[in-house]
Amino acid sequence: MNLSIAEISAMLGAYMLPLFRIGGMLMVAPIFSSNFVNVRTRLIIALAITFVVVPTINTPPPVFSPLSGEGILLIAQEVMIGICMGFMLQLLINAFIVAGQIIAMQMGLGFASMVDPQNG
Repeated sequence: MNLSIAEISAMLGAYMLPLFRIGGMLMVAPIFSSNFVNVRTRLIIALAITFVVVPTINTPPPVFSPLSGEGILLIAQEVMIGICMGFMLQLLINAFIVAGQIIAMQMGLGFASMVDPQNG
């Protein structure tokens, strides 16, 4: 089996860019960004998701050299997109948390005004 540099670069680009995007998302996502999920577990999850997702991508992967200036900018772009995706997920989860806290505070204050021990 003889592989050329272009073929190896294409295979590397096909798996590397989605890995960086998924890794960036898991770095910020609500459950996976906590301290009790260690880095090795996050890496294994990112690799597993990448190996599941990459065969479903229909667009041809870009051919680039990972250590060139263009490659580093492309990797940084993918990481930033992943971080933004994780941040949006964090905002969605926090919206539900804040809504629950507001409802709890209103219920608690309503119960306190209804059952007032001083005024009976």
